Amino acid sequence: MESSYDAALAVKRIDPNAFAVLLGRVLDAVCEDRQAKPDKLFNRIEDLAKCGEFPPNLKELAHNLRKLRNFGAHDSLGIQADDASLLELSVGRCCFMFTLLRRL
Repeated sequence: MESSYDAALAVKRIDPNAFAVLLGRVLDAVCEDRQAKPDKLFNRIEDLAKCGEFPPNLKELAHNLRKLRNFGAHDSLGIQADDASLLELSVGRCCFMFTLLRRL
């Protein structure tokens, strides 16, 4: 998870779209770590919410990150450079919450 986050940070200023896609990998790693059922990322997030791993606010944040990842991956949508800092802040909050959950 940490190496995926470091990789995302390395491209943040170079390409905000690559940054968004790599942050999606972080989210996927979190789902793997929390043992979500293998499926599409949307369903993995839902699975973790259903079994109580993700409280409602974390579920919403994870879905927003998933959507931003999709925007970054598709040329017709894209992430603007100004959005990258906001995206990083969201991921920082998300990672903080995941870390707290790990300790429970």
